[in-house]
Amino acid sequence: MVRYLPFILKSSMRSKSRGLLTVASAAISLSLLGTLMAVYHAFYIGEAPPQQALRAITRNRVSPAIMLPISYNEKIKLVSGVVEAMPFQFFGGVYKNPKNIFARYAVQAERVFTIHSDYSIPEEQKLGVPK
Repeated sequence: MVRYLPFILKSSMRSKSRGLLTVASAAISLSLLGTLMAVYHAFYIGEAPPQQALRAITRNRVSPAIMLPISYNEKIKLVSGVVEAMPFQFFGGVYKNPKNIFARYAVQAERVFTIHSDYSIPEEQKLGVPK
């Protein structure tokens, strides 16, 4: 690569406007990439809530759509440090058209907010009292 450096420099100086436009397009592309990565990190890579550090998710290694055996629920509860265990069953949802598929999960309503305590419902909504 180093032996071709004189040819690259000579060719880039042959047409100054083309060389300037090439450098400018590379600089703009890298600046845009850096800006978009900063925005992505700001939105999606933030500090996790402390409750999330206490949560462990166990699933089938093939797919989240394949449920673990029901007997595993009791085995998981016997592990030291486990406070609560709950099945989290995937089933596909369809919106108006079969090609519009989205993920839906069935949970046990009485346990979901014990396990996901960072997803709490406001007290007035629990009681059914409007604001």
